[in-house]
Amino acid sequence: MEYNNIVEMLCKPAEDHQKACEAALAQSAPTIDLRANAAEFVPSGVHSPPLSEASFRDDEPTSYYEYVGYSLPYTPPTPPSLRSDAEDSGRTSASSESVSASAFASIDYSRAMHGSDIREWPAADRTALNPSTTLTLRFRTTRGTHNIPVPKLPFIAVSPRIRAALSSDPELERITLFSSNLTPGAIRRMSRWLNSICKTAEAGDVRIPNTSLSWRSALELRMTAMELGMEQYVQHVSAEYLRSLVGRELDFDEARVLVKTARVKDDGLLVGFTNCLAYLVRYHELEKWGEAELAKHLSCAEWISLLEAVQEEGVKVIRRKALGLE
Repeated sequence: MEYNNIVEMLCKPAEDHQKACEAALAQSAPTIDLRANAAEFVPSGVHSPPLSEASFRDDEPTSYYEYVGYSLPYTPPTPPSLRSDAEDSGRTSASSESVSASAFASIDYSRAMHGSDIREWPAADRTALNPSTTLTLRFRTTRGTHNIPVPKLPFIAVSPRIRAALSSDPELERITLFSSNLTPGAIRRMSRWLNSICKTAEAGDVRIPNTSLSWRSALELRMTAMELGMEQYVQHVSAEYLRSLVGRELDFDEARVLVKTARVKDDGLLVGFTNCLAYLVRYHELEKWGEAELAKHLSCAEWISLLEAVQEEGVKVIRRKALGLE
């Protein structure tokens, strides 16, 4: 299969993509790096397998929770059975863990367990989450193993995955998450946001990272939130990203994150990116790459899900907007 045929895949109507994609998969083509700075993640298709426990072995004893098989639709777990204040009274001495547990007992967390939005909580309830009590999240990326302290009770309130990890033992001080869809920057940004809304009367959205040079960090924030079951808190990221696509150069660093994040073939952001790319190719408006170079890059198997996401009607809408018809 000639490289240029892959560009033609983006120019064809959507119904022709499947056969063309299958043909592309049968070809062995070298990976072409278009950017000097490689993406942090090793491309692995839409679904990345969880890291093994062996990846985290060290001499330091740790309590960890192995989470495997996270998939949609996700049903929030039953609220964990935590010690009541009466049970705590039988202890001979108080501890920091009992303080954390009593905080659970004083608030109706059933709302959070079933999808309510922490931004809609009364300010007093958010303050009672006591963000100074921390939990360490441990996970691994291609840059190494990360141990990041986060506000424990706020994360339990907003993340079904963290709640599930602590349901059997809420006093854990550190948990290990086996996932390649978490990034340190995104975890820290969400921690700062949760700390902030637990101390203020009004609770706004988590701030979108600066996108003047690249949308990659913003998309990693969305990816990390989705991995933790916090999709409702990054909907504004998705909306802003879709608005940004028309009229700018597209970046394959952000495309990698979209491919890793997509859980369904018609993921809205992946479709939006691909439709814009198809529009640029079809009407010869590429600026950053020539068509031949783009074709070589897209010949790699990692981009098959991206090519399959093209929707013909979406490309036509972009064309009409470019002509000022909408």
